[in-house]
Amino acid sequence: MEKTKEFSLFFGLFLVAMLASFYLLKYLNKSDEGMRLNIKPSVKAVETGKFLKQEQSGMVVFATDWCPVCKKAKKYFNDHDFKYKLIDIEQDEDGFKKFRELGGENVPYIVMDGKIIEGFNEYYAKELFHE
Repeated sequence: MEKTKEFSLFFGLFLVAMLASFYLLKYLNKSDEGMRLNIKPSVKAVETGKFLKQEQSGMVVFATDWCPVCKKAKKYFNDHDFKYKLIDIEQDEDGFKKFRELGGENVPYIVMDGKIIEGFNEYYAKELFHE
C-alpha cells in the first residue's frame, strides 16, 4: 500500500512537470540568441494624443539605461528608422512622474497613437508597430 502511494505521488509530479514543460515549449522561439520566451507585450488602448502632442513626437519610449529589453527595443526602432522620443526614467524626474501618471510599472513603456505598449518582443514587433 505504501509503495502505491509513493508511485502515485511520483507519477503525479512527473505529469505536472511534463505538462509545465509542454506549456513552456509552446511559447519558446529559436533565435540567434538561443531559446527565449515569446510573451506578447501588454497593449492598452488609451487616448494618447494630448500627451504625444505635448511631447511633439509620434512615439515616446520610457526606458532605463541598464534594461536589456529596452536596449532591444531601441535597437529595433533605430534599425527600422522609427522616430521616437526616449525618456530615461532614472535620469529624468519629470519623465518618471509622467511614466507613473500614464500607469507605467515596467520598462520599456511605449506610448504611441492610441495605445500604450508595456514591454517589447521583436517577435511581435511587426504586428504591434505596423511595419
